[in-house]
Amino acid sequence: MNRKRILLAALLCLCCTVSAFAQTPPKLSPPEDNGFSSDRLSRITAFFQDAIDKKAIPGVVVIVVRDVVSGMPFDQFLRERITNPLEMRDTAFYLDAAQALRLAEMQIDPQTGQRPAYAQAENLTKAKQKWFSGGGGLLSTASDYARFCQMLMNRGQLDGIRLLSLKTVSIMASDQLPPGMPRVGGYEDLAPTPDLGQSFGLGFAVRTSLGPNPLSGSVGDYFWAGIYGSYFWIDPQEKLFAVLMIQMPFAESGYYRRSLRELVYAARIH
Repeated sequence: MNRKRILLAALLCLCCTVSAFAQTPPKLSPPEDNGFSSDRLSRITAFFQDAIDKKAIPGVVVIVVRDVVSGMPFDQFLRERITNPLEMRDTAFYLDAAQALRLAEMQIDPQTGQRPAYAQAENLTKAKQKWFSGGGGLLSTASDYARFCQMLMNRGQLDGIRLLSLKTVSIMASDQLPPGMPRVGGYEDLAPTPDLGQSFGLGFAVRTSLGPNPLSGSVGDYFWAGIYGSYFWIDPQEKLFAVLMIQMPFAESGYYRRSLRELVYAARIH
């Protein structure tokens, strides 16, 4: 695996992780770290077979292999090859003392009057965070992730720094699912199904046709959301991207995600 492929693997995982403050499903414990062996790889995959979000499995496998090939842990690789070059200073798997004061809290559940369970700042330190997932768990800010989206919309470069080739971005944002392949459900308007005119690329869902989808957008736009409601989409045809940072359970965030799409496109004059 050469350097370009390692970088692409890390970017695929960033697309799935940085958009979310994603947490491990309740009552399940991930492996303690990213150490590699064939037995360990089988146990990591087995763990995620029981997880709610099975799309995380490829990202987990990629990260474990990437750690070995690159010779550095994923958090270090992410910092040196992606977030530092893009000046994404607030994006990582853990918080320093100053960042901990800015950790967003979950919205209060109107049904219970309580905040849903989520990771506390004291547990998100570098000393305590050992499992760097390819399917979730990064913390970030709207401004940081906007820079990541701008890089993708610029087809792989930002402020003179090129991370991906033009062709690589094109492949990432193309339909990668074979015809007739069973599609997962349960993702509401994000579902990569023909019924919605959507499929999945390398790292995010992609719009393949306009007709079946009730939401505004363009053929070729690509998007994904986090388990706690965060969301992004990039529309190359309209030359726009949007980032939604919200902290609430996925099932309750759909209204805001869909409303943002409609408001953005309704505001377009030409």
